[in-house]
Amino acid sequence: MFKEEVELIDEYEVIKGLVGVVIVRDRKTGLYLYNVIEPILSDNAGKVLTKSREVLRMSNKLPEGNDVEGYLRSLINEVMSRLRIRLSDDELKGVMYYLLRDTVGYGKIDPLIRDDYIEDVNVNGPNKPVYVWHSRYEHLRTNIILSHDELGSLIVKISQRIGKNVSSAYPILEGLLPEGLRVELGLRDVSPYGPIITIRKFRANPITVIDLIIDGVINAEVAATLWFMLENGINMVIIGPTGAGKTTLLNALLFLIRPEARIVTIEDTREINLPHEQWVPLVTRESETPGVQNVTAYDLVKVSMRIRPDYLVIGELRGEEAYVFFQGLASGHNGLTTIHASSLNAAVRRLMLSR
Repeated sequence: MFKEEVELIDEYEVIKGLVGVVIVRDRKTGLYLYNVIEPILSDNAGKVLTKSREVLRMSNKLPEGNDVEGYLRSLINEVMSRLRIRLSDDELKGVMYYLLRDTVGYGKIDPLIRDDYIEDVNVNGPNKPVYVWHSRYEHLRTNIILSHDELGSLIVKISQRIGKNVSSAYPILEGLLPEGLRVELGLRDVSPYGPIITIRKFRANPITVIDLIIDGVINAEVAATLWFMLENGINMVIIGPTGAGKTTLLNALLFLIRPEARIVTIEDTREINLPHEQWVPLVTRESETPGVQNVTAYDLVKVSMRIRPDYLVIGELRGEEAYVFFQGLASGHNGLTTIHASSLNAAVRRLMLSR
């Protein structure tokens, strides 16, 4: 039962039978709050979980691939045998959930990543509530708080999975997690109140123009006009501020291109996702190793001009690559891109400064 101070707004399951979400409104402040409901373990299940974690820390290894669950089940059975404890099926599921969450998952924030309604996860420092951007309710404060140690462990896990080092020498990390999640991370060196993490999620099934029409983002006449422009070689630059949906619209428009077309996309971090057989995704690379070349968007644009794309797509124009991109358009290539700007005049000024 909820206290009279809050009003139940929504509730749903994230992991069937194990993890749920309850969204309430604080009657005093009017704020919407996002509460993760995880399994409550019995005393015996808690003992098995604690001991299993100790064994995992001592062994410091996990099998790769699909063997993880089988390995953890064997570990739980071994621990139960040692402790002479028998757990029910529900208790076993709870213990298994926490072990998976903290090993192959992302710890306390794992339910947020699994929630299909969550678009952004924002960790604003240790001992502070984690916030999310919910597709239905926008910014929500969660009931999840990471301690200094938990946040430190999460940073190590993220950097290992991205394959980049983060340290005082390199306090900012950007990259893509194996699940396709985009991460921006800053250490205390650039964030005085403690490390910050922003995780941006992308739909497994990208948004199409039909979705945009159904949701009322654009109408059918505008969509038809854009499609006609694409088919007839009209170049497009999508302009908008942060969170305006520039990449979403770009990706949706690319779905309208004929299936046999050769499309080359250039991004700092992979966000575009296309079904075309001749789609060639290119990604920039920053090197921290002496003797290993940096690969910039400028380099990739130059290369792409030599592989005869029907459509050249740059995720976002930021710097000198704009010159080569527009030169390519002038020579007859078809192109699409986005620019982060609040207006057309602001976009032109930004392009002038990037020369």
